[in-house]
Amino acid sequence: MWFSRALSFSLILVILAPCEIGAQASTTETYIEQGDAAWNDRATGHSGSRAASGPIGEAVHFYELAVGTDPKHLEARWKLLRALYFQGEFAVQKQDAKLKIFTRGKELAEESIDILAAPVGGRDLFKQSTSIEIARLLAGQPDAASIYHWAAAHWGLVGRVGGIFAAVRQGVAHRVRDYALITTALDERIENAGGHRILGRLHTEAPRIPFITGWVDHQLAITELERAVELVPEDLLSRLYLVEALMKFSKNRRGEALSMLDDLLTDSPDPRWIVECARVLEDALVLRNRFDD
Repeated sequence: MWFSRALSFSLILVILAPCEIGAQASTTETYIEQGDAAWNDRATGHSGSRAASGPIGEAVHFYELAVGTDPKHLEARWKLLRALYFQGEFAVQKQDAKLKIFTRGKELAEESIDILAAPVGGRDLFKQSTSIEIARLLAGQPDAASIYHWAAAHWGLVGRVGGIFAAVRQGVAHRVRDYALITTALDERIENAGGHRILGRLHTEAPRIPFITGWVDHQLAITELERAVELVPEDLLSRLYLVEALMKFSKNRRGEALSMLDDLLTDSPDPRWIVECARVLEDALVLRNRFDD
């Protein structure tokens, strides 16, 4: 009798466990879907490049719930990273609030890379590998490029908000460079050639400090941004960054840069990225006015 009851109880556990796993997966996917819906509405109530806090706050909330329900769900993680980026860049104005959001993103990104690395040898192996080798190790993971792209973005934003020189001394520039290189090795087209865009911007803005960032290369800034524009010519941000790099480092291409800037200012914003494009066009107009000074 005891054995029979124990066996019955064991069978119930076997039956229930998959149901519980299925319910957890269903809940996680529901949270992601709700986050996606809020993400798609992130421009609602915006004024130029200033986003309303409500829609993107809702997206962050649902993605946080998804990660909380399934901490190893990588799609939920990179979508949360993307939402935190938008929240910090476009919906928050105070620098301390921005830094808090981007620091959260940086920490989330590091946790996510640990999850990516665990099945293929862990972070210690990554430290001994090139970006190409890491990309090969992660070739079967469809979320890897997105994780690394947003990791590079959040590290860069922490550096920008916290002060560039302080960030360089803390190794932020190295981290941004390495993560962007891995991004391009995994998928150079991800996020509108985001890996190339981040690399180009890094080589444009990072100070060249002996023994710390002596690898900063102004010609590489132009080359990386040209590659980003070549891959995704409609991306306004890559084009703006290329214009800025040409203005700073290639005076003989000033006329070309001006022509590119004028073309950019006449383009219509992509409705999928209305707030982000508004910021680019605002910055482009400021830059265009400098040409007339």
